[in-house]
Amino acid sequence: MLRKTVLSLKSPTGAFIAPLRCANANLFNKVQEKLAKNKKAPARHKAEESYLLTTKLYCGKCGALMFGESGVSHTGKMYTYYKCAAAKKKKTCDKKAVRKQWLEDLVVNETMKLVEDDASMNAIIAKVMELQNQESTDLPIYEKQLKETEVGITNMLNAIQMGILTSSTKERLEALEEQRKELQARIAEERLAKPKMKEEFVRFWLLRFRKLDMTQPEQRQALVDTFINAIYLYDDKVLITFNYKEGTETVAFGEAVKAEKSSDMSARGAPQQQNPNFFPIGEGFGFFVFFGKQNESLASIEKCSWRSWTKIIR
Repeated sequence: MLRKTVLSLKSPTGAFIAPLRCANANLFNKVQEKLAKNKKAPARHKAEESYLLTTKLYCGKCGALMFGESGVSHTGKMYTYYKCAAAKKKKTCDKKAVRKQWLEDLVVNETMKLVEDDASMNAIIAKVMELQNQESTDLPIYEKQLKETEVGITNMLNAIQMGILTSSTKERLEALEEQRKELQARIAEERLAKPKMKEEFVRFWLLRFRKLDMTQPEQRQALVDTFINAIYLYDDKVLITFNYKEGTETVAFGEAVKAEKSSDMSARGAPQQQNPNFFPIGEGFGFFVFFGKQNESLASIEKCSWRSWTKIIR
């Protein structure tokens, strides 16, 4: 229903003139739309801003998701950053906010360094093939049992051919044949549940990321969405984990905690002998990237009110 707006006007002498009513529906609706648009204008930049690491970035302190936010300084300049959800909403974490562009560039650049390095790729592919052989502890057992069963069946058939045919021989042969069927079914189920990939496929899957152009936003997003599994951000380092196949589970916080504790923190001040020093984690692999000076954490850098940050990759 149209709501009429009352306009109170004053004459040059200051006296009020009789109220006028604006009943023009089109004009009224246009004014209301303009007012609503202006009211929402300050938040428009936040909605338009794209946060590359959304759903992939986690707080290394508490494991909560980190999400994108923006703010405007007193000079009118807009800043974009990532903030821990627990630190903002529940106040249960003291993780500081991190500049969006700095972190996104760090993740993309270090990932592409890994992808473009032949030695690293060869080492990762070899590790992937090794991991596949370790993924199932049941399959090797089933395959060994099947081989033993096949030998037993062959021996029984040889005995029958030699004229040794009794009720016991027949029962034993039938039992072995039934056991073979059961083992073959179990092996098939195991292989379907955890299909083993050939080295050529793993190499193709990983090296295809070399063709991406990191100057294009959509290709940067494709790299993060497909290759990167999860990112855990700490005050002095970031753990970047990767997939080597489609459909892998997200690396859990508990796995990140174990990796962080087992990493050689004492050697942080010296260059790593192998960079990146990657390791298996979850259903993929990952590595740590350290930044800042040895005795200067990211938190202390953040207190400088968005001054330029310096990162040192070790």
